[in-house]
Amino acid sequence: LHMTTTIAQWIPRTAGITLLSLGTIGGFFSIAIFSHPTLRKCSYARYMLIAAFFDLMTLDHPFVLRILADGWGIDLVSMSEAYCIFRFFTGQTNTFIPITMICLAAVDRWAVSYLIFSIRSHL
Repeated sequence: LHMTTTIAQWIPRTAGITLLSLGTIGGFFSIAIFSHPTLRKCSYARYMLIAAFFDLMTLDHPFVLRILADGWGIDLVSMSEAYCIFRFFTGQTNTFIPITMICLAAVDRWAVSYLIFSIRSHL
């Protein structure tokens, strides 16, 4: 039983920390790429920069809590009802914002390439 508990704790610790590290590095690379001076002039890069920032928040905040709960048995969410509500709200918001930014970037690209000038001038 002790060996099973040790393995059950070891897997979330190592796999979770590895995935969290790689995801965080990738998120910071995305932020670095979209904040480059040559891309800052492009309007769609602003949308993608905001999406990358909130994607990073979407990954890091709940994943750290899951690693703590599964790997070390520290469940911060169950300790406070207010924090649980806050976590739910931020989780929903941080998931919705990147999708919205990607849609806005697509509309922006469409409007820039559209032939009728009156649509482009409104954006």
